[in-house]
Amino acid sequence: MRTGLAEIINAADTLSTKEEKIAYLHKHASKQLMQVFRYAFDPNLKFLIPQRVYYTPNDSIDLQGLLYKEMRRMYLFIEGGHLRLSQKRREELFTILLNEVDPADAELLLALRDKELPAKTITKELVEEAFPGFETVDLD
Repeated sequence: MRTGLAEIINAADTLSTKEEKIAYLHKHASKQLMQVFRYAFDPNLKFLIPQRVYYTPNDSIDLQGLLYKEMRRMYLFIEGGHLRLSQKRREELFTILLNEVDPADAELLLALRDKELPAKTITKELVEEAFPGFETVDLD
């Protein structure tokens, strides 16, 4: 079973030192994790998802790896990502995604919409130190 993106971020958040956090993030580095950081910290990326989103957390097991595959669809939810997609359909797709992924990953997606991470000690400064140039990672 693959460690979920939210699991990685939350586990790094519990570590004591900056060095431990960076080492843990390096151990689990992936394009998708860099995309998460970019969605959280790039001020040029604006989500077009409203504050109120109703979804039912998925109670299935072993869903932690699903968000890795779904990260390629995140462009649908940002300004300029898909110009022909209606706002209603955009919101429907986001809700479907929240319903499908692991509950911790759903919370991560909602935090990304708000331009933050659920882990308060994983800051932009820490990520920049761990992964210089993460802002240039391709989002598709």
